[in-house]
Amino acid sequence: MHAFSFFNDSVVKYTDLNLHVSDLGIHRGYAIFDFFKIKNGKIHWQDDYFDRFYNSAELADLDVPVEREELAKIIHELISKNESPESFIKLLLTGGHSENGFDVDKTNFMVLNYEAAPQDQALYDDGVNLISAFYQRPTPEIKTTNYFMSASLHKKRKQFNAVDVLYHLDGIVTEASRANFYIVRDDEIFTTEDDVLPGVTRKNFIKTIDKHYMVNQQNVWLEDIWDADGAFITSTTKGVMPIVKIDDTLIAGGKVTDTVKDIMNIFNPLT
Repeated sequence: MHAFSFFNDSVVKYTDLNLHVSDLGIHRGYAIFDFFKIKNGKIHWQDDYFDRFYNSAELADLDVPVEREELAKIIHELISKNESPESFIKLLLTGGHSENGFDVDKTNFMVLNYEAAPQDQALYDDGVNLISAFYQRPTPEIKTTNYFMSASLHKKRKQFNAVDVLYHLDGIVTEASRANFYIVRDDEIFTTEDDVLPGVTRKNFIKTIDKHYMVNQQNVWLEDIWDADGAFITSTTKGVMPIVKIDDTLIAGGKVTDTVKDIMNIFNPLT
């Protein structure tokens, strides 16, 4: 974490940023966030991330205390003060302090600046594992801080050396807890469209890869995965990352296929 953050109306030292225990984000999980990359001193895919954050706030009926132009200025002030032209930003908006732990008065707003942590290249060369869970994220169109299910599976994730949890409900695979999910069959890409978070990386991935591969946005069923020609996830921090195993089942023989390698080569340099 970089030294300086923003809290409500001013830049503060991260070590001095204190949130009172009465905050509704703690008591009721009433909070949203967003997370994106600072690349060459600029907010990567700024309009897309700002659109999603302000849309999440509106859907959650939370007031963002700053307009978009001011938010951009705050972020640039932070990365200048932290000397962090290659880093990550988290926007965090909570329901605010509440004396009775339920009623909303004034939101708390934070902008946090994280150090860049490059992914291990071996994860892309060899692929990674997921575990699965029967679950549907509530209000998937809002990027909330509710990661209870994936957090509660931390022991199982460690047991299977898994990077994330893949959600499915009634046979339909929706998304991972921190990423969108895709399979490859006959050189076509398939990804579930409904009941998933509108990922910004997903949006830009589809826009880019659609020039090279057919992308089918339709329900992906669990049974479709086991004989798929490859699988991968996309996210802000991972770009395209190949999946070679889910629970105890290998995908495409447990190898990163040539098609998935090509997809990574096309898109990951843009992230």
